[in-house]
Amino acid sequence: MPNTLTLHSEDPAEILASANYDAGAIMRVHWSATETGVYVNLATVALVAGTRYYTVYDTAGASTTWYRTRYENAGGTILSDWSDPFQAEGLTTYCSLADVKSRLDITDATSDEELIQLINQTAGFIETKTRRRLYPDPVTTYTFDGFSAIANGRCLLVPNGVRSLSNFAMATATGGTPVAVTAADLVLRPLPQDRSPGWPATQIWLTDIASVPYFYPGYGNIVAAGTFGWEAVPREIEAIALRLVVSAWRGRGAGGGDTFTIGVEGERTFERMLSYQDKLTLQSYGEPVFLG
Repeated sequence: MPNTLTLHSEDPAEILASANYDAGAIMRVHWSATETGVYVNLATVALVAGTRYYTVYDTAGASTTWYRTRYENAGGTILSDWSDPFQAEGLTTYCSLADVKSRLDITDATSDEELIQLINQTAGFIETKTRRRLYPDPVTTYTFDGFSAIANGRCLLVPNGVRSLSNFAMATATGGTPVAVTAADLVLRPLPQDRSPGWPATQIWLTDIASVPYFYPGYGNIVAAGTFGWEAVPREIEAIALRLVVSAWRGRGAGGGDTFTIGVEGERTFERMLSYQDKLTLQSYGEPVFLG
């Protein structure tokens, strides 16, 4: 599946300054099959003063592919540190640039940079409001604190959701060596019929016949591998994100917040960033994860 990477350089003119990386500076892109694996070259992007967003296509990319970038001068003798590893755009946003442009009837790329900023800002707003990420999580292994277990130490909360477990190991204390816990000792809850539609499980429980009595207290002593997050971005969240971006774009001349639209005869329509129903929807996705 080809991946489209939207790369950001906050101030290209500064990077291109003669006292910095100088004219001809580039951004180099590497890829790897895993987050901590071996990275190899994918592409280079020539930086242009005044252009903060750049597009790179990885025709052999997959949803699991990882990337990193760094700045280099033209001669490859001045190098920045590598960025933190990341994955393709679309896994961490709630509406696409194409959908936003279609809704706004924009057919050129002149406003892409500003629209991408609004899309990213909207994603941050939604996650702050709901206190969780609502998309398929690219991370496949997480570390938990045994001290965070509740219900007499038999339940671990996973607010961002867990869809399946492929491996689970636990040490008896902080710094110990994790030992595998058998799949039969663990269950994901709530059950599918007890969850809100589209939700993943949000709890990992030890069964009543588990070979271990509880999740042992410790810091970072539990390691779980599997699939995390939502199966897909919920449709209602995607719709809210799209409305927020469109509203922010149309109200950009007002400096943000609520805006008025003035009609041809002077009539005014009061436009809110979020409707009452939208607020209820976001609130529902911020509900407590402990339902047991």
